Amino acid sequence: MEGHIGDQRSKAVMRYLDRLKKSVRRGASLSLANAPKLHLGILEGLNHAIEVRGQDGAVYVSDLAEIFKQPLPAISRGLRTLEQDGLAQRQTDPNDRRRTLVRITPKGEESRLICESRLNDYITGIMDDLGEEFCQQFAKDAETLLQAIERQNEKLLAEKEKMP
Repeated sequence: MEGHIGDQRSKAVMRYLDRLKKSVRRGASLSLANAPKLHLGILEGLNHAIEVRGQDGAVYVSDLAEIFKQPLPAISRGLRTLEQDGLAQRQTDPNDRRRTLVRITPKGEESRLICESRLNDYITGIMDDLGEEFCQQFAKDAETLLQAIERQNEKLLAEKEKMP
């Protein structure tokens, strides 16, 4: 009987997380409806990679593949899309002609900042609607949830590593 209750709870949590994901995606999409043409996920990922591993505002394409755990052809396709829209630029490393650097163009940075601002406005509107006290408690609860998820993931990883 207890397993049945646990199953119901886990199903309810999964349904809730699915609804949450869909609602946030819809709201984010609506907040960016009139934004400049942008491939936000790819561009934000590139920006993060430059901040973490880049030098002089650029990062190696091979580093992107490592950071995102994606094969080089997939990374190249994403970069080609950004280049076609004038949002990123690839160039050969002047110190090592075998390696390619990528950087965000001024147009790409401007578009990224506009979209970031619109998404921040969207999230701020939600937080204003909920109120300060709720947001503070939610932040604590969300951190507790994240820690529990990470502990469970570590358990599963340890079990996986024990398997032949």
